[in-house]
Amino acid sequence: MAKKTVGDARRVILFTSEKGGAGKSFGACSLIDYARSSGQRVAAYDSDGGVGALLKLYGSRGPDGDIEMQQDPVAGVGYYNLRNDDERSTLVNACASDESVIVHDLAGGGLADLMRIQDAGAGLKRLLRAFDSTGYRVTFVHLLTNDDSATASVATYLDMIEEAGEVGKIVDHVVVKNRLYGIRDVDFPFWVGFKDHESGETIGGGTRTRIKNAGGVEIELPSLDRRTAAMIKPMGIKLADGETSRRLDLSSQQHVRNYRLDFAEAIAPAKSLLGLV
Repeated sequence: MAKKTVGDARRVILFTSEKGGAGKSFGACSLIDYARSSGQRVAAYDSDGGVGALLKLYGSRGPDGDIEMQQDPVAGVGYYNLRNDDERSTLVNACASDESVIVHDLAGGGLADLMRIQDAGAGLKRLLRAFDSTGYRVTFVHLLTNDDSATASVATYLDMIEEAGEVGKIVDHVVVKNRLYGIRDVDFPFWVGFKDHESGETIGGGTRTRIKNAGGVEIELPSLDRRTAAMIKPMGIKLADGETSRRLDLSSQQHVRNYRLDFAEAIAPAKSLLGLV
């Protein structure tokens, strides 16, 4: 299939990290909130079964306040279990909806399961070919902490895409530095690189260079006040609702408002790679 250019392509957005606790789900929630609040249709999927954070925050609820079993991915959040042999094919089958933007919040450490969907555990080439055959480009959104394993996760995905050969050209990358783990770039030493002052050796930084060479974009995930973040998740308060929710005090409402403004600014350099208008 002829490749669509970056700007006009339909998009499958995969939030990923082989490291747990990197902020994937909150990043996916923020993207869904931004797009839908702007009036843009986005199909959302949580691959952590019926227990995922994206589903809990943005899933449609019934009159009793409980998450509905049947979800419209455009209005709420579709869900499946990426680790289940009978369910993980939903990742590809969702493309039959023909939605312009499809977002999947992948379960932590989900690369091995991605490799099982079409490639029998041996890479990602056939999975990418499946997306290409339906006319979608793929954007991997890598959540980054200051831990070396988070940077290693990005490198592993880059290796897989390179090994896929020509079809790997349908892939774009967005790296998101989670500011919960540091407010300065130097707070992410394995990403930006640092010097071993005994040996003089430079450690890290190479994966960042590879992302830039691949045309990737680096942005940040702003830090929401921790107390406020801790409250809205179990209470099931969407970010857009948090600005005025009477369940939150005025200070927390303002924290949510500031976060949404910060996110809108932070995401701007990556909008074309995320299918956002």
